[in-house]
Formats: sequence, structure tokens, C-alpha cells
Amino acid sequence: MSYYASGGGELILNKKGRKNLDAIQHVLDCTADEAFNYTEIDNKGQSLYVCRDFENYHEEKVFAFLQEINPYIKNGESIEYRGQDGQTWRFIKHNGNFFEQSGEIRYSKKHEFQRTKTEENK
Repeated sequence: MSYYASGGGELILNKKGRKNLDAIQHVLDCTADEAFNYTEIDNKGQSLYVCRDFENYHEEKVFAFLQEINPYIKNGESIEYRGQDGQTWRFIKHNGNFFEQSGEIRYSKKHEFQRTKTEENK
């Protein structure tokens, strides 16, 4: 059974990552066929923008990708995912390792959007 998941985020590179952009690009190239990808090293080599969409989500492929980029990413950085059923989670780097955290989206009190007011509502 397939499970669609979409994920992404901006990962700030550590000093080792900024010095090894070719190694990071190699990791990106080697994992490119595992998902619908958009990755970009930007901000003068300071950031790695990642977008990875899976028609058939395989957690082990995500773990392998995170393991490969782990040496180049600062602590506290994360990639967030949302599944086809609305489930949200992220992988966050803490103390040198990536950890998985589940999450939820909470909406604040609704406020009327100014441009949608009609004459009869004024």
C-alpha cells in the first residue's frame, strides 16, 4: 500500500558543510531517484533547501538521506513532513543525531478576512 508524504525545510550548514559543498551535492545526486526532489544549496553555501515528496513513502530512505547529510548540518535544524492523511512529523537534529517528532497543526481563533466582507455584512 502506498502512502504519499511531502516534506521539506531549510537546513543551515555547519562549518564542515560549508567547506564540503561537493560532498553534499554528491549525497543529493545519489538520493535523487528516491523521491520527487528539489534541493538547492543557497545563501552563498550557508543553507540547504530540501523538498522531498514521496508517492510511496519509505522511512528507511529518509533515514539514509539524513544519515548522509548529518555531518554537514547544524544542531536544531529540521525537515518537516505531512502525510496524505494530514499527519505531521519532523526529523530534527539534536546533539549530533536526527530524531523524529510527531506534531499537530492547531488553528487560532478565526478572524474575518477583511477583503471577504460583503456590503450586507458591514
